[in-house]
Amino acid sequence: QQCEDCIVHGMFYCLGIDKPSYIDIGANSPYFLSNTAALYEHGSKGVNIEPNPILFKDIASTRKKDTNLMIGIGTAEGTLPFYVMSADTLSTFSEAEAKSLCTEHGYRITKTLQVKVKTLRHVIDEYCGGVFPDFMSLDTEGLDEMILASLKDCPSLPKVICTETREYGINKNHIPEVCGILEPLGYMLFLDNGLNSIFVLKTLWESAINAKKAR
Repeated sequence: QQCEDCIVHGMFYCLGIDKPSYIDIGANSPYFLSNTAALYEHGSKGVNIEPNPILFKDIASTRKKDTNLMIGIGTAEGTLPFYVMSADTLSTFSEAEAKSLCTEHGYRITKTLQVKVKTLRHVIDEYCGGVFPDFMSLDTEGLDEMILASLKDCPSLPKVICTETREYGINKNHIPEVCGILEPLGYMLFLDNGLNSIFVLKTLWESAINAKKAR
């Protein structure tokens, strides 16, 4: 959306990882506004999570080398209502977010689906062999902080995270809250572009930069 994919690609180049694995939560489209499409075209593989069945069909038919899951991510396994918005990039599991988009921004809920939800830990164990992919892209319209908080339950961590940190149509940035979740896990804020923020494991990044300086 704002060259986040190029920045992330450059970060992994600095980390010495040519084809980073990824998990794209709220993938939406195989290419449009995707933070993982360029990595896929470069030879990387990963997991795409998209609960909207229409969007999922496009992803599954296009990103065939990836693992594609038509589920949501939650705090427990089960089934939750998923609100499909008139602008599909804004669809969400958050009822409050969906209602806010309607009352404050004029969007519509076109349908409500019952969608299976799995925990992040389950997905990592089941589809990634218990090892977290190198990169996590996160855009779930209102639930990003909940998913980030669940990282503490995972057996390992992504090296780089890109997450939405600004509420749609509102001049409110959630960087303080997100930093409060990620900094105790060892992350540092690498970039904030006013819409999305990129975090990287601090010791890993400092080690890579120091190694390059020593050459």
